[in-house]
Amino acid sequence: MRNKEPPVLTDCPSDIIYDDITTTYKRISWQRPIVTDNSGVLPSVTSNIQPGSLLDVPGSYEVII
Repeated sequence: MRNKEPPVLTDCPSDIIYDDITTTYKRISWQRPIVTDNSGVLPSVTSNIQPGSLLDVPGSYEVII
């Protein structure tokens, strides 16, 4: 039987906005979301930007799941 339910993400961070930046980059940190699946198998989660990364500012970065 195939698992037809998608994984569940909880504790996703809301938008992170800094409006008083005086440098051209900023180290941005956030909590990773918790990912679970009803199949009992731990979902594989990848990201090309890790919490604590130095990001260009101003800038806009999108997280796609």
